[in-house]
Amino acid sequence: MGWLTRQLGCSGPPARRILHRLAGLLPAVSPAGEAGVGLPDSELDALCKEFQLADLTPGLGLSGGLVECGWWGSALGDIALSTGARPGGRSVLREAALFHLGFQLFDIVVDNVPAHTRALAGALRPDFLRARLVRPLDDASALHSDDHTASLIVRLFDAAISSAGQRLHADSPHADYIAELLQRMYTSELRTSPDPFDAKRLPVVFVGALAIHPSNGRASELFVHLSQFLSLWDDWADLAEDMLRGAPNAFLSSMHESRPRRALAYAGRSVLRVTSGRAGHGGIVARLREPLDASLALARQLGPDSHDKVVSICRHLMREQP
Repeated sequence: MGWLTRQLGCSGPPARRILHRLAGLLPAVSPAGEAGVGLPDSELDALCKEFQLADLTPGLGLSGGLVECGWWGSALGDIALSTGARPGGRSVLREAALFHLGFQLFDIVVDNVPAHTRALAGALRPDFLRARLVRPLDDASALHSDDHTASLIVRLFDAAISSAGQRLHADSPHADYIAELLQRMYTSELRTSPDPFDAKRLPVVFVGALAIHPSNGRASELFVHLSQFLSLWDDWADLAEDMLRGAPNAFLSSMHESRPRRALAYAGRSVLRVTSGRAGHGGIVARLREPLDASLALARQLGPDSHDKVVSICRHLMREQP
């Protein structure tokens, strides 16, 4: 796989060239924005201990990264709050961290640990999620599972959704929108929906919606563009692996084709990616640049705090790469 990965430009020097081109598009963060974004590691460590997430590491084949995963959720929640959304403060950051951890772990189970998929999917049915959202203080609506591994993940969803439900109890349109996003993510993740990309993009949109009312079009649009950029980034990073598994990937798949044509197009794009090698980098940069530029433009309109936080998470993302 190493040769294939290098040919695709997903690691090594070619990846760094793409990285440098994208990093060059990012403006500087203002001095006021240097304070950072998201929850600090100390709070995220405490969160992981509170929810016993270390118990998941051996069973799911994880080597770590739980604190980083939680940070990403809280950082996106921080951006949502910076748009002038309703007050929510650290409860939104906590909800965002818990949800992001829960959904990413759900994805790992579905893809790699099928022994727990049925229990997890049964505990997180959309009607159960909606009930927890609208009756957050009712013990009868609490999410649970008898499967130990699944129960640790379910507990993350329960804490995030019940907290959000308490904040949104007087705003049924907002709660309904949250519930709709949860249903779309669930069906997409389990591949019972025609759109596999909902599971890739909507988690970011959902984190934004924890704080942003759906009527706030500009702030909501920011999270649509951020979700597109971060989803494309993941697809770029996973290009070789997805190609070998035939998994949905925006650089190889399209939802605007019939299923048979989609399979043929996937194969054709896979061959093209391998044969084009470095010559295909320009296309990757262009695809990534479009939602990145749109995110930065909208964040700038929403104010310097939003702009600085978006720039900060993009710089963090690019520093993570080899």
